[in-house]
Amino acid sequence: MDQRAPMEEEYLMEDTSRLLEAASDFALYPGVQNDAAVKELLDRFPLPVIISALQTRADVPGLESTLVNCLERVFKTKYGASLIPHFMPFVQVGLQAASQEVRCLACKTNVVFPASDSEVTHLRNLAAQCSSLGRVWVLALIVKLFPVSSSVASIIYSSNLLSLFEAEISDSQDTLVTLSVLELLYEMVEIRHATEILWRTALLQLLASIISNALLESILRSRAMMICGRLLSKEDTYMLTDES
Repeated sequence: MDQRAPMEEEYLMEDTSRLLEAASDFALYPGVQNDAAVKELLDRFPLPVIISALQTRADVPGLESTLVNCLERVFKTKYGASLIPHFMPFVQVGLQAASQEVRCLACKTNVVFPASDSEVTHLRNLAAQCSSLGRVWVLALIVKLFPVSSSVASIIYSSNLLSLFEAEISDSQDTLVTLSVLELLYEMVEIRHATEILWRTALLQLLASIISNALLESILRSRAMMICGRLLSKEDTYMLTDES
């Protein structure tokens, strides 16, 4: 057993070296990388492998910065962006990472808040491409981003991402999806700086519509009542209503 451990470590280092070389070639390519190039890279090194190396092999010189640069270029392509909803746990963990480069990849690059609303990596555009389950994942990511800071929450609001909640709640044909969205909204209401921002949206009116709609499932109406109750019980709610 003692003899096998060094061999396993040597194999791991060789594999890491190949990944580092491929990621470096991809990141430093002088032209624009297309979907075909991304698929070729990920066929050799699947995205979970790259992310795992980023999380566990940070001690390898140059690996972290190279993989970050590589992933930035991957996620800027249409194909790469389509993979983001499946790797949201990494984005959530990345926001809390000790490494500034990893946090930058998770939050400040196109993965979360691209400079242009038209980019495929904008969360609103990702949600438009997703199934109902994928859209719920996008909303879950938004909820995870909200408590990072009040400035991040403000960016979410100004990026019109809360309209995704409004759209899903307005379309209450799928009870399970609507319930999932209400559960996420229930979680968001608990966030300290959420109250002021949520009051600027149409969410409270939509919740009131759910409560008053006798044709909807009772579980949806009950959850909407709980969200409204939690929101209205906040101390700063009274200041906001007085100001309005």
